[in-house]
Amino acid sequence: MQKDRLFQILVLADIVLVTLTIAAEFVFHGTLPEPLRAYAWSTYFGNWSITAFALLMFWIAIVAATLVSWVGLLLYWWPARAFYVGAWLAMLVLLATSGPSVLTAPGAALDTLEHIVGGVLIGMMFFSDEVRQRFDERDLEPAAA
Repeated sequence: MQKDRLFQILVLADIVLVTLTIAAEFVFHGTLPEPLRAYAWSTYFGNWSITAFALLMFWIAIVAATLVSWVGLLLYWWPARAFYVGAWLAMLVLLATSGPSVLTAPGAALDTLEHIVGGVLIGMMFFSDEVRQRFDERDLEPAAA
């Protein structure tokens, strides 16, 4: 299998894993013990301070950057690499500033798989000659005068 084809499959796997992680958290939320369930619910919907609002806006910006980067990665749009890595770094900052979090077991497993796929994608973007060259190709035609 060509590496650029594998890269596209991994981008699609990344999208599917994120979607499944979110779905698993909603489906299996009821399996958490009551104190954890109440805490998880309050972290999503119970705290409407200015800080929580700022973190929500930051999260929305990360989601938007991630969506743009996924489309760009599938199309080998050269700025998509920066969007994807930037979204990952921003998510790390968000997680570090958000405090403790609670995940269900299936959600945590899918989240871990998604992180592995994300790491492989970043590695392929920058260290696989075949994939990196696809992003570096600039076959843009000059604009007509």
